[in-house]
Amino acid sequence: GEVCGISNGLLIDGFDVDYIFPLMVFSNESFGKQVEFMFFDSETGQFFSIGENLLFESDMIYGTPQELFECNIGTISDIHNDCNHQLSIVISPNPVDDLLSFKIINPDVQSLIISIYDIKGEFVKFITHESFSSGTHIIKTDVGNLTCGVYIVSVIGLKNKIVNKFIKINN
Repeated sequence: GEVCGISNGLLIDGFDVDYIFPLMVFSNESFGKQVEFMFFDSETGQFFSIGENLLFESDMIYGTPQELFECNIGTISDIHNDCNHQLSIVISPNPVDDLLSFKIINPDVQSLIISIYDIKGEFVKFITHESFSSGTHIIKTDVGNLTCGVYIVSVIGLKNKIVNKFIKINN
């Protein structure tokens, strides 16, 4: 999937909820695609699934200010606790000139596939497909031959897939 929008929480008096996240979803698909809601951790630059999905339909309305569509995700603290037990990746430096480092935090022993894609989602570079023990791992790769632009790192594990972006500068 791809990020199609970002919403900041609003604290509004008179509602029985902590925050309201106004969303408007657009698509060139008329129906049938799953819309997944995710939490973005600005400290790590990672997206985490919060387990809420809905089926996209043409002209759908899932909530109004009077009748809210609720995603029951718990508290931000709950999400952070769940994130600590999930696969994660931190990219540095970002932006990068030639040598890129991935700090992978792996909660379980598992096989990971790590690849780089361009911003259009086209495959650019294979990094590795190997078994990793639980814990923190540092992987370095040369991206000096890539053209300037935004790239996506994909890490696929047994239970989940995570992505993160980096910017390639200078050629």
